Amino acid sequence: MYKDRNYARGRLENTIIRVGKRPVYVVEIPIDGSVHVFYLENNVDKKVKYEELDMSPVPLGFINYNGYSYFAARKPMRRDWRQGLRANNTVIIGRHGGIKLDKRVYKPLAKTILGKYPTFEDSLIEVRELGAAQCAFSRGFGVTATNKIIYKGDYIVGKIKGDTPILDDNYKYLDRVFKESLKNV
Repeated sequence: MYKDRNYARGRLENTIIRVGKRPVYVVEIPIDGSVHVFYLENNVDKKVKYEELDMSPVPLGFINYNGYSYFAARKPMRRDWRQGLRANNTVIIGRHGGIKLDKRVYKPLAKTILGKYPTFEDSLIEVRELGAAQCAFSRGFGVTATNKIIYKGDYIVGKIKGDTPILDDNYKYLDRVFKESLKNV
């Protein structure tokens, strides 16, 4: 996969990639030829083989964290030779500010990468009964405590009447992808 250990270390250490479908943080490339990883969703350290690594870009989108929904995206980078996701090539923003990509957000980020979101109905419970200001129900859509539908972080694209989501007329072009996100399969 890589021509030597130092080359691999320069490309992979301190990045987030996947082993299979599971997101991991690459801690180090030991001299024994393995890869020491930390699984984001359960805090387990493990050594894996290079062949198990999936270095394709991890899917991003909304992250539910501390009662808010943040939108994670990659920053465009020049002269970036490293693989994977890391703090300097990622931005995580929301209507109320941003957060850094660090250990605090690894578990919520793992859910995003794995596509594990609450249903639309459960998101309504989060904001209406459990005190969350926002809750995403897909990579691209979420709800707010003020009965708004948000899209990709900062855009208010609709409202909720009762328990029914309604896209604003200006955002009807999102109708198909919105309906797919409501399925939350």
